[in-house]
Amino acid sequence: MNIFKQGLLFSTLAAASAISIEASAQGQEIKAGEISVTQSVVRPTRGGEKVGIGYLTVRNTAAAADRLVAIESPVAEKVEVHRASIDSGAVRQHERDGIPVPPTGEVSLPSGAGHIMFEGIKTPFTEGDTIAATLVFETAGRIPMTFRVESAPR
Repeated sequence: MNIFKQGLLFSTLAAASAISIEASAQGQEIKAGEISVTQSVVRPTRGGEKVGIGYLTVRNTAAAADRLVAIESPVAEKVEVHRASIDSGAVRQHERDGIPVPPTGEVSLPSGAGHIMFEGIKTPFTEGDTIAATLVFETAGRIPMTFRVESAPR
């Protein structure tokens, strides 16, 4: 193995070891440095829908703020963070320009308060499956994670 490949392998393994995945009563928790992600779910899609909706909670234990600037996923053409507003009695969706995560604080995107929009999905989201994604932060960098596909609680 040449030096370039050895260095690439080492840096990949080092980055992977900095991310831990833990199971808890609330589901999977991803930790990467000062950032942790919990309650990451997407809802099952129906029929030929090409749009999926997801939710998550991001916690920052650092003394400085961070910002979620993008979400990427191989299962969708595009992933955006949306917020809803009411305009003349109609609900409108607006893409958010990132999500600030306060120092020693958290941000949640639960049903009704905002959501993650997976647009142009390539296969349906089926109950019990997982959806791979990468969260991109200004400071924390790229954090690979998965969303669980599960129905909304009744």
